[in-house]
Amino acid sequence: MGFYTRAYAHSRFYLIFLLGILLSGTISANNDRGIAAEIVTVSIQVVDEEGNLIPDAQVKIGENYIAANENGFFFFEVNEMDDDALVTMSAAGFEDKTVSGSEMAGRDSISLEKSKLSVIPGELVPLPYLDMERRHATGSYNVINGEDLLSYPSTDLRLSFAGKATGLQVTEHHGAPGAHPTEQRGFYGFSNKASVTARGRNLTYVIDGRPADIAEIPLDPGEVASVTVVKDIVGKAMYGPLAADGIMYIKTRRGLENDAFLRVNLESGTSIIDRFPEWVSGADYARLNNIAREADGFSPSYSLDDIAEFEKNNPYSLKYPSVDYRDYMLKDSRAFRRANLSAGGGSETARYFLYLGYNHEGDIFSIGSKADYNRINLRSNVDIEINDRISTELDINGSLG
Repeated sequence: MGFYTRAYAHSRFYLIFLLGILLSGTISANNDRGIAAEIVTVSIQVVDEEGNLIPDAQVKIGENYIAANENGFFFFEVNEMDDDALVTMSAAGFEDKTVSGSEMAGRDSISLEKSKLSVIPGELVPLPYLDMERRHATGSYNVINGEDLLSYPSTDLRLSFAGKATGLQVTEHHGAPGAHPTEQRGFYGFSNKASVTARGRNLTYVIDGRPADIAEIPLDPGEVASVTVVKDIVGKAMYGPLAADGIMYIKTRRGLENDAFLRVNLESGTSIIDRFPEWVSGADYARLNNIAREADGFSPSYSLDDIAEFEKNNPYSLKYPSVDYRDYMLKDSRAFRRANLSAGGGSETARYFLYLGYNHEGDIFSIGSKADYNRINLRSNVDIEINDRISTELDINGSLG
């Protein structure tokens, strides 16, 4: 009897244990189905702290932006039980705000706080070793936004700095297109095409923290995020002898977290030649030659009939040729074309920026072979966060032209 009692007790224990496992699995499965089924449609407005609609607000889920309707409402679907479904709201002059799907459910508006003075766009000064808040900067720094350089139709980035910063003087010495690495050395008849100076001194170029020769590494405006002009003694003292004459710190574009983009830019136009050497015509030369000879007491070399023949401007006359070789050989305009494709984005762990650009500037020769300028730029900037303390950058850039 005791044996059957113990067997019955053990059997009942195992039955209860198995029943508990089955119930647990059923509850878990129901919960899983509940989470997957809790997809709700959210309609919200982005407002300020006083409840006023922000008309230029942006909403994105992950890397995808959502457009608002005519009433300022954003419609999208979220899983209200999933805290990993993140939605980011942003607007110019306001702090970005990121909320989860569980916070979005049941709400019809999200309020953004106004940005503090130190984080307003344009208040950061990019420098080779750090980005400094302008209110903490004791020196005189001029920051040129990369977007401001896109409107200058030139294949030489240096020329686009003209008029962008106080105390910065840009001089174009000749009209050759593009930039050539030998211009600093004067080889093969090349001379310095353009100079960028402050207080009469040539500035040193630093690209992404590394000193560089801008003629050897030609950049497209589409690659540039910002340019910081360091020209006063306080700013230059931070960088030692390298910055003795001042620094043009160029920061190239990089990918941003959860901000995917694809940009295509096509430009076409005509550049007009500002100045050409002027020459007199054959008839004017004959008149001036006669005047000079008479002033020295000599008889004139050309008669009135000779001058009349020169005025016919007949290029085929063997005795009285008069040819405007400048108009015959040179044009006063040249074509300009620019095309580029850029993409960027990434996550908290890895970010990327890719750029491919083409620049073309025609020649001014009316006859003979083409001598136009063509250049292709390629850039790849990758940022990887290994852990909280270690990060790495992989930058690849090249130019063919």
